[in-house]
Amino acid sequence: MQTFYTITLGILYTVLAEGLVFRFILGKAGLDVWAKVFFINVASFVIAISIAVTGFFTLGWPFATSWGAAQWFLLIVVSEFLPLAIIFGPLGFRRVFTLLVYANIISSILICYLLVYAPFALLIPSLEMEDYEYKVENGIGVIKDGLEGYFNHKGEYPAYIYGGDQASWSMAGESLDPLLKEGYLESYPMNPYHLGRAYFAQRRRPGFSGFFWGMESDTFRELKKAWGPVVEEDPRFGYRAIKMGNILSNPSIPTSSNWQDYHVYRGSKDHQFFLPGAFLYKAFDLDGDGKYDAYILAGFGSENTIGKDIYNQSEDTVTYVVEGKLVPGRSDRKHDGVIVVETGGFKRWRE
Repeated sequence: MQTFYTITLGILYTVLAEGLVFRFILGKAGLDVWAKVFFINVASFVIAISIAVTGFFTLGWPFATSWGAAQWFLLIVVSEFLPLAIIFGPLGFRRVFTLLVYANIISSILICYLLVYAPFALLIPSLEMEDYEYKVENGIGVIKDGLEGYFNHKGEYPAYIYGGDQASWSMAGESLDPLLKEGYLESYPMNPYHLGRAYFAQRRRPGFSGFFWGMESDTFRELKKAWGPVVEEDPRFGYRAIKMGNILSNPSIPTSSNWQDYHVYRGSKDHQFFLPGAFLYKAFDLDGDGKYDAYILAGFGSENTIGKDIYNQSEDTVTYVVEGKLVPGRSDRKHDGVIVVETGGFKRWRE
């Protein structure tokens, strides 16, 4: 419902701004003119959404919520021309064009101002990355349920899980993920921090230019450079690269020749990043009987999350040994951005 209210308020504000422009240019603005302006905006909105979902303005799937305002208003200008020309066509091309340009300049300034400086006027809550951490925690809970279902049926945990969904694995060939392949999960949860989401304030340059032109922050561009090509090609991150995937490889598990091993971090020597919203999974054969009877599952927050330190990068491990017992977590005094950790089997083994 909040989206409906936001769209309705946006149309009403636009009608108000454009109606005043029409009154100034035409010298009058009776109820018939206001009604026509309202119809033009509703029709242009329908056309704009129809164009947006086709991906015409972007390559691949259009994450329209991550557009800069300039892209949206270019789309609106294009979509508004036809209904405006039909309704005000008798005025002639020059006046129609004048109405179109001036009306959209004024309305774009108004809407941009509201979106950037007063989003509450459109009933838009602030979009903070931290508000999405609960979605990562819920996603880890879904994966944990799949792992426990697997254990209840087979008496062991899967040696390795990848992530993704049926669509991404069908495009890559046969699914390698046991939870997907054997029906314990229909799909891995959506990654709330996937790289197509650039509307977070932290992922935009500050101020008007970041919102209006959609300019990305330097940190986010480095993150996309490090992980972007990977998530777009590897099926473990799902169709359109929006699912949670495992970013910790297990050296004992053979990987596909189509993609490489991951060890949590990617990037240059000076700028290394974990993948926001991803997870790591590691299974263990604690009693040496050839079956995996314990695991560690952890979920990552946003790129700005400090989080917990459970992964030792130099040793590529998430466990350490205490009095002959394997204990989850291996610190290297570097926070890994982990916000939730789930384990299974360790307690049974100790008992």
